[in-house]
This record gives sequence, C-alpha cells and structure tokens, in this order.
Amino acid sequence: MSLGWRHLIDQRGVLLAVLPNPTDVDAIVLADDIGVVIGHIFDRSGRRCEARDFDRKEAYAAAEVGGGAWTKKYWGAYAVFFHDRRHDVMRIVRDPMGSRPVFYATHEGVAAAFTHVCDYLTIGARCEIDTRALQIFLAHARHVSSRTGFLGVSELLAGNELRFWRDGVDTEAVWSPRQSRAYGRGDFKPAAKAVHDAVCEAGRAWSSAPRILHRLSGGLDSSAALYALMRHKSEGAIVAINQRAPFAESDERRYAREVARCFGVELIEYEARPDDASYERLLAVEPEARPTLSSLSFADPAFARAAGALVGSIVSSGQGGDQIFHRSNDPLIIADALRDGVSSDDVFQIAADNARHSRRSVWSGAALALRHGLLRQPVDAYATRAAETPWASISDRVARTLLRESAQRHPWRDCMRETPARAVRVRKVIDLQYYHQPSSLTLCFQPALVLASQPVVELCLSIAPYLMVEGGIDRALERAAFAAHLPTSVVARRGKGDSTRYVAKVLERNFSFMRDMLVDGELVALGLLDRTEIVRVFEQSINVSQVTKVGAMNTIVAELWLRRVRSVQAGAARLTEVPL
Repeated sequence: MSLGWRHLIDQRGVLLAVLPNPTDVDAIVLADDIGVVIGHIFDRSGRRCEARDFDRKEAYAAAEVGGGAWTKKYWGAYAVFFHDRRHDVMRIVRDPMGSRPVFYATHEGVAAAFTHVCDYLTIGARCEIDTRALQIFLAHARHVSSRTGFLGVSELLAGNELRFWRDGVDTEAVWSPRQSRAYGRGDFKPAAKAVHDAVCEAGRAWSSAPRILHRLSGGLDSSAALYALMRHKSEGAIVAINQRAPFAESDERRYAREVARCFGVELIEYEARPDDASYERLLAVEPEARPTLSSLSFADPAFARAAGALVGSIVSSGQGGDQIFHRSNDPLIIADALRDGVSSDDVFQIAADNARHSRRSVWSGAALALRHGLLRQPVDAYATRAAETPWASISDRVARTLLRESAQRHPWRDCMRETPARAVRVRKVIDLQYYHQPSSLTLCFQPALVLASQPVVELCLSIAPYLMVEGGIDRALERAAFAAHLPTSVVARRGKGDSTRYVAKVLERNFSFMRDMLVDGELVALGLLDRTEIVRVFEQSINVSQVTKVGAMNTIVAELWLRRVRSVQAGAARLTEVPL
C-alpha cells in the first residue's frame, strides 16, 4: 500500500486502511485490534474519548452483537469499525447524526467499504450510472436515501450498521429517532432549561478542540451555538466568520458584530461576490458518490481561503437549528395536540397561536388538523412535492412516486408513522445528514454541528412539537432557552439573510457555460433532460422564476457530476489497459 496509506487492521480476510487527513484527529485503535474509531467521539458526560477510555470487554461485545449499545453510550462525529474475529464478521457503525459518509459495494466477489467513491472507481470497478437516482436528485436535490449515483454502490445511512458476513452484506438500524413524551403542554419552562443545558453540554464537548472557526450569521442558531462554545473556551481560541453577499438583504453584519462583541471573539467579515463564482471550477473537483448541492461551494474557493489561517481546526455553526427546533408554522402541530389528548381549551389556543404565526385564519388549518388529528389519517411526505427541475424528463407524478417509494425503504420509516408533526420532525432529522456532504469548507475543516449533536437531538425528540412554537412564536423554546445570554436584538430576530439576488447573479454570470454544458450534455444523452425545453429556457432567460433558478442549480450540479465521473472512469480504464 503506497501513497501514505496506513494499515489499521489486516487479518483473516479483512483489510482496513486509512489515508490520514491532516484536518482530522488520529484514529483510535481499540484493544487487540478489535476495532477502530475514526473521528471525534465523546462519552455522555461530554468528555473527549481516547483509546484508554474504551473498555476491552465492551469493544468485544460490540464486535459480536452490534453497535446499538455503542450509540447509547457515545456520540460525536465518527464511524467505528469492529472486527468480530470469532464469527468472521466486520461491522461498521455510522454516527446517528450523519457525519462520516461510508459507501459499500462488491467488486469481483470482494465486498468493500469506502469513504471516497474515486478510490473505488480507480481500482477498475465497472459502475453504471443509476438514472433513477439522478431523476430523484432532479426532483428533490436534498432527498436522503441509501441510493447513490451508481448501480451497485450504496451509502450506509446515519445511525445504521453495515455488516460483512462470510456469505454477504446487510445493514441494520442501531439508532433511530424514537420520540418520547417527556415534555408536553405546561412544561415550557423545564423544557427550555433542558434545551439550554443540553446545548451547553454539547458546546463543552466540542470546545475541547484546540482551535475553532465558527460561522456566525448573527441569527439565533449560530449565536446560541457560539454561546455554548464560549462557556468553556479561552479567549482567542475561537474565531468567528461572517459571510455575506453585496446586497442589503443578505447583510447581517450588525447582528454578527453585536454577538462577537458580547463574547469577545475576533470576527472575520467576508463578502462573496457573484463575479467570483465560476461553475467551471467544479469540473476539477473529485466526484462524490452522488451529485450534491454542496459541490457548488467549489465555484468560489475564496471563502475557504478567507479562513485559511485556521485550516485544521473544526468549523462550528448553528446548522441544524431549523430542523430540531421546529422552525415551522405548520398546522400539523394542532393535529399532534389532538392526538396527544391536550385539553380543548389548549387546542384552541394552539390553533390561535398557529394562525397568528402563519398569518392565516384559524379555519384554514382546521380541516388539515382534524383530518390528521381526530381522523388519524397518515401524512404523505411527498403528496404536494413537485419536481424541482421543470425541464427534466420526469413528470411530477413519477417524481412523487419515486420519492415516496424511497422514503418507505428508509430504515427509520416506522418512526415516520408517529403523530403528524413528529413524523415531519423525523424527516428533518434525516435531513441533518446533508450538512456533512463534501464541500470546499469540509475539505479544510471538520464540521461540528453543536445544535445538531446527538444528545441535543434526542432531547428535542422528547419535546412536543407545539411546545417548540408556543405562543405562536417561531422557535419560541429556543429563544426562551438563551434569552438571558444573547443580545436582545438577536433573540428578537424573526427573519434571515436573503441570498436570492446573489444566486440570480451567479446564474447570470455562468449562463453561457451552463448552456454549453446542458444543451448537448450527459443528462440529455441519458434522456434525463428534455433538450427542446432546455433550448427554450436558455433562449428565453435563466431568470424566469424561482423554480427555474432552483432547477438550474440542480441540473448543472448533476451534469458536471456526470462529466467528472466519466473522466475518472476513462482514466481508470486507461490504467487497467497498461501492460505489466
């Protein structure tokens, strides 16, 4: 093994090797080479674990019976590998919050797991493109499933265990977003305190990193995460960075500066200019196992350069707050109140609060609440989901069918049969996996999602959804949890920075390149795009509507991914043709 690869386990038909990443912590080898932990891992007290912290018997038990107990005792951003030599079984457990992507496939009778699909392609594996997976991406770019862009290559989903047996490979969920009823109507204050304490404990764990780059928008989520980190970090160990576009609606510096002053941290201010974003740069990026919108970050590497002095640190943010604190005015929370047996007076109050929050009449959500509350009709996640790429050769009906079938195969599907708003919350937990997709920033830094840490997510799953927005206030529980510790202006904020004009300008700057790539590109050749529609759209204008803008980004990401994959496959084919 060359190029700096390091053997960690090499015995009895199992080879586990890693190529050390300078931005990561050292791998932890468990006793007797029974297993390896890759990434950041903490115990339930929030203490960073080292090799000596793992009990030998515990490691052997996990290797033999699975990683379910492991996910109850430890958390972080990790993947753990166990080798059960007694039964010739290799187990891989992926962090329930979706960090550490792991993929698996079988090549020439050998089962393989890998973190970078290029490693698999360059050994000469013949992987066909999964056109159905690309159709799902064009219909809903953030949809999460085990399906990748290649037939025969699957992703190990968050909170799942991959098992290599003598005669095959299978997966099993070892963690799932089960929702208890620990905090219900009337428990607002204790729930707010519990949220505060859980986030601070997560911040204490992540603050053990030597240096931290914190993405600070000045919004509630990023400010709360910074507060949690700063409670246990010395001055100068955290540097905040604020990113904006050159448009007034995206400028949140006033809030970011106020928060930075409040906690005494250095603030780097970076302006993203549309003219600097070139989609052509994406052609030089290593392809992932599937197209992902996060690859658009490579169009403008200046943000990563602005933070370059801190390369090798972890990068924290408030990402995940929207998902776990129920940033929604969905009337389905009324249905949950009905299903939970909340008193009629409280149900009416929740309905009135929801109407005030959503600025709709009380009756507009009544039918939905009654249908899914009293009548207990299940919620269809994709009943109204239209294809995001309007010129894809796939109808809305087919797109919804594909998405629904994919969701029904998800290992957490039973949790989606919870009460309506809780079912929506499960889908939002699944969405957390998106934040760990490859990007220009994750190549330089290890992501640390303070709010989306496993203990915080588990707590939020025990809190009634209507408690999160009590009084008709967006993220009311989170605001109450941190009101005494953040600037008043931040706690009172309701809006967020708007990047609509920035995205439109980036598309305008890349208009000609996109047209050249798409009109007679790989997607058209596969029959996934309607060439006539593509020509019509580009003759008209790329800025027809917001739907067109979303579709344009999804489409160019898929097209450039396909071109990069074809290039890697061609290079691998040339290598295999070289005579020995």
